[in-house]
Amino acid sequence: MSQQGSNKSGIYLAIGGAILVGGALLYHVLSSKSEEASQQASKVIEDIDALGPPKKEMNGFLSFPYYKDVFTII
Repeated sequence: MSQQGSNKSGIYLAIGGAILVGGALLYHVLSSKSEEASQQASKVIEDIDALGPPKKEMNGFLSFPYYKDVFTII
């Protein structure tokens, strides 16, 4: 009977280890994507700021060339 209990303990230990490793991998993937997205967002904002102040038409809308440049950056 103790042999059977030992087998169950080993199985539970293996499952627990697999869950721990899977959680660590998932955390690593999600945190690295978050850092990349943050860096890309700051790069986009810098590029748009480099275009200068927004150029607008008489009706208040962005001029087409400025809008096209912003859209290309995004």
